[in-house]
Amino acid sequence: MEKIKIPYIMGDGTGPDIWNASHEVLEEAVIKAYEHEKKIEWIYLLAGQNALEKKGILLPEETLEAVKSM
Repeated sequence: MEKIKIPYIMGDGTGPDIWNASHEVLEEAVIKAYEHEKKIEWIYLLAGQNALEKKGILLPEETLEAVKSM
């Protein structure tokens, strides 16, 4: 099965609620469109309030590097 790598940044505030609802819909769309031949591999990138709490900066360098490399 081929994996489609998709990076994502979960938003602050309502971001987690929206993410929890939407990523399942996106995964199901790929399953239906590609008849189980492809699957999404989600790549979490740290940014926003989560990054500030964990790294002391809103947009860590490793997040920028990950985006540049894709």
